[in-house]
Amino acid sequence: MINAYVEFTYGIAYLALSTENINSGSPDDVGYGALGPWEQDVYIGLRPITGAIEWDIGALWYIYGVRGGGVGIWDRDFFELKLGASVTLSKNLAVGATAFYAPEQGLALPEGLTLQGDIGYKLGNVGVFTPTLSATVGRWGLAENAYYAGGYFVDVDGDRHKSIVYWNTGLRLDVERLFFDFRYWDTNISSSDTDARFVFSAGIDLSP
Repeated sequence: MINAYVEFTYGIAYLALSTENINSGSPDDVGYGALGPWEQDVYIGLRPITGAIEWDIGALWYIYGVRGGGVGIWDRDFFELKLGASVTLSKNLAVGATAFYAPEQGLALPEGLTLQGDIGYKLGNVGVFTPTLSATVGRWGLAENAYYAGGYFVDVDGDRHKSIVYWNTGLRLDVERLFFDFRYWDTNISSSDTDARFVFSAGIDLSP
């Protein structure tokens, strides 16, 4: 998978665009798996600070590349609302919590709620690098509607799930305006579309 991310900020406001290739179904598949071959995400929000709390209040729009298969554009794409807060507990330690709420999630999926916790610890400098260890754990779950009695979804292997618990842990290296991130992702579900992976990412800060 290849991902490209760019973010524009003005004061506390931000607009971000994320594009990645995904392998999830074909245009002839009207099931939930038919989402690829690419995904475009649009994020817009505010990051105000009140006292020791840094907030992240935003809206996210997920746009999927697959078309056809008898399913319209708006049956796959969906919106999500975000509310996050983080606190720096000491010079090196920061913790945060984020909630994501989707009124509906495409293809008749009911409303979904994700709760996520984050922790990061900045280590002492190693040469020109500033390393930070971090970890995330979260749970995504579905409500219930007439199409999904019991609030479950079906993965590409045909197995039903009411929720997913996901986590990641990794190391980020900052040097001047550059960063390099090495991260392992996994979930509590054994499925071909939720398999564990190691992800490397890099970026540059071009702000004045």
